[in-house]
Amino acid sequence: MNKIQTADILATRADTGEVRATLGNAATGRGYLQEAAVYGPDGFVSRPLPPTDGECAQALYAKLGHHTAVIGSRDNRHADKVGTMDDGDRMIVSGGEARIMVKYGRDAINLYTVNQGVDQSMMIDLDGAAGLTTISNGKAYVTMREDKLVLAVNGGGSITIDKGGIKLIGGSIDVLGGFVRLGDQGGGSPGMVPMALGASPAAVASAKVFGALMVFALAFLVLVFG
Repeated sequence: MNKIQTADILATRADTGEVRATLGNAATGRGYLQEAAVYGPDGFVSRPLPPTDGECAQALYAKLGHHTAVIGSRDNRHADKVGTMDDGDRMIVSGGEARIMVKYGRDAINLYTVNQGVDQSMMIDLDGAAGLTTISNGKAYVTMREDKLVLAVNGGGSITIDKGGIKLIGGSIDVLGGFVRLGDQGGGSPGMVPMALGASPAAVASAKVFGALMVFALAFLVLVFG
């Protein structure tokens, strides 16, 4: 019977896509097993971080003839990234802030990291139980349901789109374009109404040209039809 033992993981490599580990004692830095093949779930490949401040990942290994196989590993340096897990939860964590969480109770997937520039959270949360998708980056966020979309900044403006229409909220709302058309898709008003709203110089010029043409057309009709 092969005896299962524990060792510290001092280093790893994955030059050909297969992870190989050097096992030994992190306290002394001495490695006594080289090129140990790392086994794990099919389709998932990982390399532990090297030892830091006397702490390191640990391996469960067994001797298979002349070969050594790592059949399990753990790294308690990342335990604070995991927090409390409920039954059925899954997580992928590492030494940084980035992590992936699968929450069984909410039937949810969560991708999380930190915006290093402003030290604020970045997150994508797909909550199957609530039917809600949330994307956030600092103060900016987007929420989506099957029939409603909200794009907003905390303390700033927002856009809400649902079956009832589009709602804009903000201290100031600028619509810039060479030509802006407003109208009723439901047939309640006669056609589209061209307008210039908070326009750029090009849009202002376009509006002036359009106004002049309208005046000319009205004058022409008066002359022809009296």
